[in-house]
Amino acid sequence: MNCILDDYMKFLEKNIYTYYRVILGSKYNREIVTTFVNKYIDVRYKNLTMYTRGYSFADRINKELRNISKEIVKQDTTKEDYVRKIFILTGYLLYLDNCFEYLGNGNIFKALYSDENLVGFIDMSSMEVLNEQYNFFKKKKKEFFDLFADKKFSIIRKRVTTNLYIADLEQHCNISQLYSEYAIDRAFNTGTTHENKVYLLLVMLSAYILDETINLTFASKYIVDLPESLFGKSKKIGRYLKAIDNDVVRDRISLRITYDMYTKYKDEVNDMINAGFNISVILDETYDENLQVLDLFTCTFVYEKYDYYDIIIGNKDSINTRIISKWG
Repeated sequence: MNCILDDYMKFLEKNIYTYYRVILGSKYNREIVTTFVNKYIDVRYKNLTMYTRGYSFADRINKELRNISKEIVKQDTTKEDYVRKIFILTGYLLYLDNCFEYLGNGNIFKALYSDENLVGFIDMSSMEVLNEQYNFFKKKKKEFFDLFADKKFSIIRKRVTTNLYIADLEQHCNISQLYSEYAIDRAFNTGTTHENKVYLLLVMLSAYILDETINLTFASKYIVDLPESLFGKSKKIGRYLKAIDNDVVRDRISLRITYDMYTKYKDEVNDMINAGFNISVILDETYDENLQVLDLFTCTFVYEKYDYYDIIIGNKDSINTRIISKWG
């Protein structure tokens, strides 16, 4: 299974390009439109922008799209009017893609097709087609998220520190009261069942992150514990990684292992890190006080009970990892 964000982004891009084609008709210029679409997606979904602190999302995307406009016009001044109008059309896309709620009179389509800046530029006969396309987009979007709404399980988030959570699944299966809570917990958290639960968690968490992204929430990051039993099962662990193999998701999820696991499966873990996946580590009694190796990990969880605790805390400013010394 591909990462669901890849599937959603393909669906989204297809609908965005349809938006421009329907409105522009014969004036559609794929090259210029693509430049705007790529920048829009980078800022809207990946939060890739040079404007961070002190800028609202509206300011960020406005500045980034204006920069794109200036760059195109700088290369060809004859395109200035066309680029300005594509910039205006992209502004309406922010409402159609649920970035903002339209608060004007009537609906957003009425505003778009009566915009004096676009008169004579857009195909005025396309409003009905665009409205149908938009309703199709909303319907398919709902169906997409319904696929990942599992009533038997829900994601639980345990806060570690600011914007960092340990993610897990809570099961709501109707299991006979003959089984103790301990037995049920062991059934879901050991062996192959545990492996499968982690896979489901990664899929559902990807959908959760997509929903956060659509709602312009980018800060939260999640730790997911990787079962040791997965190592040595190259095809299976490959399927798990594929489920989160997307720029947006990879940046928001860190797979956590123990230091003992890292030592046993160093080559496999290093391959994951080199492939762009975030790995976090819990230091245990096997840790050999190698400070340099900690630079590999996104987060390093350390217990105060170990002798090396003071060494790590004392050197935390020179270690390229996020030190977590207090959690759960």
